Amino acid sequence: MKSRFWNAVVLLGVVLILAVAFAVSDSYQGAFIQDGYDPTMGNEIRFNTGTYAVPVTPASAITRTILFSVTTPFYGLIGTIPAGAVMTHVDVVISVAFNAGTTNVFLVGTLADPDHYVDAGDVNEALVSTVSIADKPEQVTVDTDVYLKYTQTGGAATTGAARATVWFVIPPS
Repeated sequence: MKSRFWNAVVLLGVVLILAVAFAVSDSYQGAFIQDGYDPTMGNEIRFNTGTYAVPVTPASAITRTILFSVTTPFYGLIGTIPAGAVMTHVDVVISVAFNAGTTNVFLVGTLADPDHYVDAGDVNEALVSTVSIADKPEQVTVDTDVYLKYTQTGGAATTGAARATVWFVIPPS
């Protein structure tokens, strides 16, 4: 009978120790997340614009990859930026250099304005590189389809791969 009593006391002690350990770790973790910005947790940060503190939700992105073998000029839909979103920047990754005979031109924009976000001079398609273009942020007023356009001149390319990623945030309403 005494051994059952002591087993129960030991078990209760272990449970209490674990409960305290979890309580301390949870409060620490919660404080850590509140002090920092972690987009995977869905929490918000604020920045000041004049007299108002504006909450900003975590960033979203649309992305598309293109290979040298497409028929040019090639237009490919990257995705749609929803109305009210703020387009912050575009990352272009040339993972395999393009080698068309004369020129390789990679643009990101809309059908009406193919180089609205990424101009012909922004990216050197003949070099493996990563470029972030952030000089044209804007808030879109309507759902906006974003396209990449690739053209080449001279001899046809035999190598080349690129990815465009358009980053945006949707301010809370």
